[in-house]
Amino acid sequence: MRLGVPARRAGPAFVVAALGTGLGGCDWTAPSITRLNVAEPARPEAPLGVAVEVNTDEPARLSVEIADDAGVDRLELDGEPGTEHVVPLVGLRPGRTHSVTFIATDAAGNADRAPPLIVETDPLPDDFPPLDTTVSRPERMEPGWTLLNVYRWGDEGNDPNFGLLVAVDATGEVVWYYRADHTIMQAIPLANGNLLYMASLDGVWGILVEIDLLGNVVRRWHSRAAAGSAPAGSILVDTDSLHHEIIELPSGNLVALSSEVRSYDDYPTSDEDADAPRETRDVIGDVIVEFTPDGTILAEWPLLDAVDPYRISYGSLGTGFWEDTYLALGHPTGEAADWAHANAFAHDPADDAFVVSLRHQDAQVKVDRNGAARWILGPHGGWNEPWHDRLLEPQGDLEWPFHGHGVEVTPDGSILLFDNGNNRALPFDEPMASEDSYSRAVEFEVDEEAMTVRQAWAYPGAGAERFYSSFLSDADRLPQTGNVLITDGARTRPVETEDGETEDRRWARIVEVTRDEAAEVVFELTLDDESPVGWHVYRAGRWTPTRAAGTAATIDVP
Repeated sequence: MRLGVPARRAGPAFVVAALGTGLGGCDWTAPSITRLNVAEPARPEAPLGVAVEVNTDEPARLSVEIADDAGVDRLELDGEPGTEHVVPLVGLRPGRTHSVTFIATDAAGNADRAPPLIVETDPLPDDFPPLDTTVSRPERMEPGWTLLNVYRWGDEGNDPNFGLLVAVDATGEVVWYYRADHTIMQAIPLANGNLLYMASLDGVWGILVEIDLLGNVVRRWHSRAAAGSAPAGSILVDTDSLHHEIIELPSGNLVALSSEVRSYDDYPTSDEDADAPRETRDVIGDVIVEFTPDGTILAEWPLLDAVDPYRISYGSLGTGFWEDTYLALGHPTGEAADWAHANAFAHDPADDAFVVSLRHQDAQVKVDRNGAARWILGPHGGWNEPWHDRLLEPQGDLEWPFHGHGVEVTPDGSILLFDNGNNRALPFDEPMASEDSYSRAVEFEVDEEAMTVRQAWAYPGAGAERFYSSFLSDADRLPQTGNVLITDGARTRPVETEDGETEDRRWARIVEVTRDEAAEVVFELTLDDESPVGWHVYRAGRWTPTRAAGTAATIDVP
């Protein structure tokens, strides 16, 4: 029978073949699959997944085979043996006909195969970003899907009404996506198998959303700035904002970046003229915040206390990023100096400290749980006492990163980040011109006892083709292969318009490389086309989703 999809919803159409009294019976000792049922049509937000109810006459574990014209995937589903299962069926390809077969296996190894579900999925929507795989070597790649968030970029900048998470397989084919009507900045897998993403509503930074793989919203959190737009049931985290980075600790607590405003007298007014007059200035400082899932704040680490609030770099006096957020909080103008612009942090499990990326300080700073800066990795200019004593001394051939993103602590304890490379100078030296600028993924080894740092690896290496992404972007060490996944997320290239003018076309690239001196590209995906719309990517990561078979009580099917 064909299961109808309500007209208000777009998504897969499901044809269930040969369901009825003959579901089980391949072996009289096997657990018989007595019922298959699509519990709910696919949600329009995530149309490549659906919940399937599978009942067996005795406790069993489930596996599933998904076949299409490209081949067959067999997946062993997580979960305890049971008789009533709800399976979030994900990994379907758009515009395909799939044959989906569930297999039930009991503790003795006896198995029963159900007749297949025939699943026909719709093609990708017309406004989907163009994805072009230029390199794919699965035998050399890290296993799993590549999960990325996409910004749609128009004449006015990022489209605030467009949000998209996309997962692709090793060939670059879409296997899952989630759409929203707001900007999605970052998404991370949670220990429970769901995804948690950070959102901006109308330019206000302060929303976190947990979704399951079927696109159901499980929980939301909001900061004070987003209280006016947060939906009913959202959990308040009593802090100014939530921006750029969210992680889950092994304890289940969440840690995010927030912000605060302080006023400083005799503050610099120029990053070009050292003799410019000073004035009283409102300054925005980032705050690392740890809170429980119910929103209770356990600890806060203000970076204005950890790092010199009077030190500036290029960008430190800008105001645009925070204006809407602080207008929502009642600031008279919303304008305050974006002193550090923290855009990433990583938890170091070795000593339960945090390494935070301060873009507008051109520094990576390790902050302990007492709120003190343990060390500072970056160019040495402009640092006064006591911070000067925290500077890491370079060893060997080392190039400092500038305006970086996406810092992480690798399993080896080294520091990996995306060096955007803006300016490559400190005030009041001449900044590097954009046409000469370049970016890198770069890894540093820090000796905390000796307070030294050594550059261990960089991509591209000597002689390789340079690239430049002036903002966004990321670099991740992958755990099984040791490869590095690089989000070259904010590329531009000049194009001529119809009226003969030249403008920048926005595009992005995701590339996986081996961590060798002469790194080899094993995967490359671009988002680029000739339409008026451009595309950028904040971050990408390798993701192996948890495909769990649970009960209706453990998987919410609205």
